[in-house]
Amino acid sequence: MLKRILKPLFSRRLGNKRPLIQLLGLSTLLSCIAVPSLATQELLALQDMEPQRKVYQQAMKALNKGDMKQFKRLKAMLPLYPLYPDLQYRDIQRRIHRLPTKEVHDFLAEQGNNQLGQRMRYIWLKALAKRGHWKSFLRDFDHETMKSDRMRCLWVSAHAKTGRALPKDEIAELWNVPYSQNKSCDPAFAAWKKVGGIDDDIAWQRFHKAMQARKVPLTKYIGRQLSPKLQKLAALYREAHHYPARLKNMSKFSTKDASLQSKLNQIVLHGFRRYAYKDAKAAYRLWLRYDSKNLFEEKQRQETLYTLARKLYQKGHRDEAKQLLAQYKVIDNTRLMESLIRESLAIQDWQMVRYWIDKLPEKARQSERWQYWLARSLEKGDQQPTPGLQADAIYRKLAQERSFYGFLSADHVEQEYQLQHVPLTVDSEQKTRLLDNASLRRAHEYFRLGDNLNANREWFYLAQKLEQDELKALAALTHDWQWHIKTIQGMAQLKYWDDLDMRFPLAYKDELKKAADATKVKQTLLYAIARQESAFAAQARSSAGAMGLMQLMPATAKQTAKKIGVKYRYKDLYKPSSNIRLGSSYLNQLLQRFNGNRALAAAAYNAGPSRVDRWLKNASANLELDSWIETIPYRETRGYVQNVLSYSVIYAYRMGDKGRLIHSNELVIK
Repeated sequence: MLKRILKPLFSRRLGNKRPLIQLLGLSTLLSCIAVPSLATQELLALQDMEPQRKVYQQAMKALNKGDMKQFKRLKAMLPLYPLYPDLQYRDIQRRIHRLPTKEVHDFLAEQGNNQLGQRMRYIWLKALAKRGHWKSFLRDFDHETMKSDRMRCLWVSAHAKTGRALPKDEIAELWNVPYSQNKSCDPAFAAWKKVGGIDDDIAWQRFHKAMQARKVPLTKYIGRQLSPKLQKLAALYREAHHYPARLKNMSKFSTKDASLQSKLNQIVLHGFRRYAYKDAKAAYRLWLRYDSKNLFEEKQRQETLYTLARKLYQKGHRDEAKQLLAQYKVIDNTRLMESLIRESLAIQDWQMVRYWIDKLPEKARQSERWQYWLARSLEKGDQQPTPGLQADAIYRKLAQERSFYGFLSADHVEQEYQLQHVPLTVDSEQKTRLLDNASLRRAHEYFRLGDNLNANREWFYLAQKLEQDELKALAALTHDWQWHIKTIQGMAQLKYWDDLDMRFPLAYKDELKKAADATKVKQTLLYAIARQESAFAAQARSSAGAMGLMQLMPATAKQTAKKIGVKYRYKDLYKPSSNIRLGSSYLNQLLQRFNGNRALAAAAYNAGPSRVDRWLKNASANLELDSWIETIPYRETRGYVQNVLSYSVIYAYRMGDKGRLIHSNELVIK
């Protein structure tokens, strides 16, 4: 799934053409870009701005080549173009090491704290820090916008460098984290340590956080900040982490010193969570001995009890799990109950499914998910139902919803799916007013230029400042521009789910139809995958490295290209036609591997086919597909599969067809 957008990519290249001013004539260009009034500016946002874009691109090209004469000449032609400040920014950025103070201050005064102004302040502060201009750094620092650890570290270090009073609370906050802090904090940390800032209390807090986060190498550094007495406890903590069975030597983990016992309790609880993974039954027996001494507060015990109960149930020690839950009454732990429901579903123990659902807190129990499984447990368990909880009644109620569980329920009672398309109502005057917003105009230009990183920055900056009616107008405008990912994100921010045209656009229709015809994969499934993977952002790149519309890993794409006999080029993964061709071919391979089962293929597309093979191997015989999906170990993959199947239904509706959530050949997985 998309987690971030790729660095800027320009979709239009000018090549080795003559300068545009020669092609169009200076007077023609100036007449195109003169915008003297508000009404004209609004019109400009609607009209073709291609001439100005070309001048902008040529100016950027000249700047990158170092042709400053040509750059200044072209820049002078664009004072009213929405991205004119970018030309100023890039020009100053190129010379930032020279510390052009007046130009930077003028730029910041004009741009304020918009996203471009924030970027200028960031690079300016970095340049000041690099040159050691700490007083200027402190003068120009802005706490509202410079919130990254690196900037905060530079700010506290600037105090140390200039001999000012140390902001001890902020330094402590930066130091007391379960990860290695940015090196720019080192001067402040050193000065803080000299005045006694790192004492046993804060050092132990950080040590404990790092152990909880399994950052064991970091604890060696933190341990050196502890007193000799606590260093011994730190060594014991690491021992319990690596060898939790040594908790059996209870004398090692108890003391008459109350201040130390609280820290020993942290070690013991951490060790038990580790022990539960290795030998849940032995861990539970030992836990009863420890807990009889009343060492732990209730809040401390919850996470350990959760891990013990879940692992006991998972390893087949269900009597012990029920005994633990009865003894400690941790029935308010929704996460634990949901885990136990899924463990029961995995072995098709319908009586226990119903038992654990009944233990859920009321709000969770009434959710669509657990109401569906309550109906299934009533239906499958052949139990005498509680009055008003008959399975059919629950199914019929859920079938009114446009959701995965709503579609499943509709199939159980043979009802039509309720798609409930209701278009978003947008004030056309609001759209016109919004077109005059500088951030929107900039976002639009970035989008048209293929500069997705900056387009996204500008959109997010704008969206967080708009009122509800303005957000509606923004969603409508991005829909008009076919900026699909922003329309989808905008609708989510509005929490308006009923406009299916806007939320599920028929984007790249020709390319997807061609791929469907070539691979025999249903076009609705291809749409569902592309919508789930990238929300139709052609230049999307995930943190894991997946690329393009269908979020292909380069290695997978290369292997697929070889199998289908097409030339592979890395950069082609950002071309919709190439990405769709490879993505659809890979999906077709997964469908063939998993006997045409779309849910299994979707799970493999997300988590990898080898994982799906392993999950199938461990699944119970004759497990039904809805149970298998619900018991997928990875929450992300579980939601992914549910979305892909549901989106396939919605896309069938959008294309004038009647799709089914689950096909007859998919009902039972093995």
